[in-house]
Amino acid sequence: MMTEYGYVEEAMLEWLAGKDDDPNDHGLGWTYRSEADMEVCGRSLTDPIVEALLIPALMRINPAVDIEGKARKVVDALRRMLSLPDPLDANRRTLEALRDGIPVVLASGQDATTVKLIEFDPDRQHLNDFTVTNQYRVRGSETVKADTVLLVNGIPVVLAEYKSYITSGHDWTEGVNQLHRYQREAPALLVPNVFSV
Repeated sequence: MMTEYGYVEEAMLEWLAGKDDDPNDHGLGWTYRSEADMEVCGRSLTDPIVEALLIPALMRINPAVDIEGKARKVVDALRRMLSLPDPLDANRRTLEALRDGIPVVLASGQDATTVKLIEFDPDRQHLNDFTVTNQYRVRGSETVKADTVLLVNGIPVVLAEYKSYITSGHDWTEGVNQLHRYQREAPALLVPNVFSV
């Protein structure tokens, strides 16, 4: 019997990360990490950010972030932004930080340095970590589980929900309803969200 995974999700994962059985197929260059792979990163379910991916990426991208302690200051600044009381303001400010970087005082007595969260220079984009995963859980008032999430440097920027009318009798509107439920039940997942599919 075919499922949403078999009809859509598996094909999307293969398109992004390549087929497991073909070592020459890298898809669009994303790295697939299974739910078990993501658990190894030690992320708390209440945290949408994967620090184990973000901290090394910050150090690769930013020469001024040369030790883990400085990277943690950047993560703390990002978390303050993510936890702003108004989710729309938090989303707006987080998206600006993803695009423009975030000013952080990396050492006492120094001026703030603008630290990039994502490397956009085409010659340096290989320094980013592009992860695609599925069944990504985040706990708020309830635990939600997104079908597919794309994370850039450990930051979830794209959520995809799949529906198959053939298998469930639900169409795309059910996917929209799920995203609205995620916003109510685990809003932290959607704060860094660039778009949903």
